[in-house]
Amino acid sequence: MEPEVHRQVLAFLNDAVRPDDLVYGKPVSVHIHPNDPHPEHHADHGGHRRQRFMPANMAAEIMKLRESRYPLGFRNWRELLDLERFRPGLLDDLIARFSAATRGR
Repeated sequence: MEPEVHRQVLAFLNDAVRPDDLVYGKPVSVHIHPNDPHPEHHADHGGHRRQRFMPANMAAEIMKLRESRYPLGFRNWRELLDLERFRPGLLDDLIARFSAATRGR
């Protein structure tokens, strides 16, 4: 895994203040067509599309784990391995979402 992707995954998880910050990533400015066939896949927030990253209950459990075991935030990949207990493949999904191919670098 590229160091930049590692930093972005850590920042995403550590910068979250409330579970919704993990459920939806940062808003991305896009033009949302009024006839979007999949409105359930995102929340519309004033012209911003927010992609759903994970269920709300999983986000709450991750925040609870972070606050109880890692009060200064996740610091390395080994600590992130604890997240696999919530859903196998979660880390692979986060890597894919923050990879250069997905982010357009």
